[in-house]
Amino acid sequence: MKKFNVNIYYTGFCNYEVSAKNEEEAIQIARNLKIKKQKFFTTLESWQEADTVEDLKNEKSKI
Repeated sequence: MKKFNVNIYYTGFCNYEVSAKNEEEAIQIARNLKIKKQKFFTTLESWQEADTVEDLKNEKSKI
């Protein structure tokens, strides 16, 4: 059997409450805010487009 190093990515998001004239301005304001640990939420929704796999040649299975 071949051995692979696989990275599975999941989506995450920050939740901010902002004041703005409209939705577009609210998005622009939120995008410019710094990420704070207490504001960061993760989900278990798969982000399949970002997943990667690398063939590990000459590696013996550790299973």
